[in-house]
Amino acid sequence: MKKKIILIMAVIMLASTAYAVEKSEFAKQMSSMAQSIMEFRQRGVSITESMEIVDKIENEVLQEILKKYVVEAYKTPMFSTERHKKEAITEFGNKIYLRVLETVHD
Repeated sequence: MKKKIILIMAVIMLASTAYAVEKSEFAKQMSSMAQSIMEFRQRGVSITESMEIVDKIENEVLQEILKKYVVEAYKTPMFSTERHKKEAITEFGNKIYLRVLETVHD
């Protein structure tokens, strides 16, 4: 439970600062948020709980982006081994990092 609260706080803090940085740093922060979302998925947190966390973010544009990440993450199976869970988390973060770099304009 303590780790879950820390993750929730980290997502909200990152979300509040994500737009005030350059493109590569923004991609890094979005990747980190995506990894947190996938970590929730791999730990068995329900999609409704994840959406409730995202709903607490005040920036509506960022909130909508993260909701899409939640949906995308929850389409990934929940793996049983730690190795596969870590791989899923890392790969999802990498995927989002590349997506942001390719779509965000300077």
